[in-house]
Amino acid sequence: MSEKPLLPRSKYIMRHAGRNIQGRIVELQYDIDVNTLESRHATQLPLNHVGRIVLETSSPLFYDYYRDNRSGGAFILIDPLNNVTAGAGMLRPPHRDKVPEKEKEQLQTFVSSDERAETFGHGGKQIYVAGEDSELARSFAKQLERELHRLKAHTYGLDFKAEGVWGRSAREIVNASGLLAEAGLMSIAVLPGLPVLPRKAKGTYCIWLGNVVSAPETADRILPPAKANENTAFLLARTLYVEF
Repeated sequence: MSEKPLLPRSKYIMRHAGRNIQGRIVELQYDIDVNTLESRHATQLPLNHVGRIVLETSSPLFYDYYRDNRSGGAFILIDPLNNVTAGAGMLRPPHRDKVPEKEKEQLQTFVSSDERAETFGHGGKQIYVAGEDSELARSFAKQLERELHRLKAHTYGLDFKAEGVWGRSAREIVNASGLLAEAGLMSIAVLPGLPVLPRKAKGTYCIWLGNVVSAPETADRILPPAKANENTAFLLARTLYVEF
């Protein structure tokens, strides 16, 4: 609703149910083509665009979903610098690709992670490559997977721009990567530029291609764009393979 587009990591005043609260866009999941209603990758939401975002607030919200209560499920975003209305939104339930905890508990297999590691020669791992230049991140991820493959690692590449089930949002990429890691594979996932990388956990390794200032806190390795080459992929692949 403003000439200035909505951007990930930007801070706004969120006005909801007569209350103002500090907010920040954590993730821009996708932009919606209003002609076809298809979701597509986006790094910003310009004027008159519609998309889905993940919003973080400085204190808890007491709200309803928009489909149940329009007054309790609607909000506007205000630019704190000039007090201009930057956007308007509807609060929706979590994305359908998020598996409930009870369902996760039922997805047990009869083969342990140790048994898979013994068969494959390595454990499952989630490797994420992201950066301000998405094409560079994609190119480096391909080089890294190629080097891991040469080491006889069992790998699978995930690209947020790919068509089909693996390409709709960064959240889906993260979920898919986790499932592949549980199956004992090394997944190399490319995420959109300026994403919120997954929180550090066992078996997760996040690579940021860019400067230190813009790097997410969860980045395990920060590489200047000039270092994102085959030689670095060669050395990094060996480090990752030996660790797991």
